[in-house]
Amino acid sequence: MVRHIFTESPDFYTYKTSTPGFVSVGLGKLLERDWKCQEPGDLCAMDVYPWTQTQDGEVLDPIHFLAKPIIGSNAIVEMTYTFGWEGTKAGREPRRNELSLVQEAGSSCWRLDDIRSGEWSLKESLSNWPHYQE
Repeated sequence: MVRHIFTESPDFYTYKTSTPGFVSVGLGKLLERDWKCQEPGDLCAMDVYPWTQTQDGEVLDPIHFLAKPIIGSNAIVEMTYTFGWEGTKAGREPRRNELSLVQEAGSSCWRLDDIRSGEWSLKESLSNWPHYQE
């Protein structure tokens, strides 16, 4: 599933993209809140590519996905890849993301709930954006 999201819908987080069915309800609500913030043309929480946590650079081959043991209705898939710029050998580095999946009540489907890389978290970035504090 994670491989499919990355290859077929890597821009699932972008403004004016309907929340796909493979995103958890919680992540979907945070994305919609960010899109609403962006409507007047503002720069909001989504200021980086969540797959790399950068504005520049690319996910380069080889890309590997490894499913960790499922715990209840939660699963983690580890995504390892090379980060760099296509066509150049400079600046390439190995990276690792953890993609959290949840099986929400009443559903047998797994849904993407978060992308984490080190201390960075997509959900935390969306949740902690100052404009959203009520």
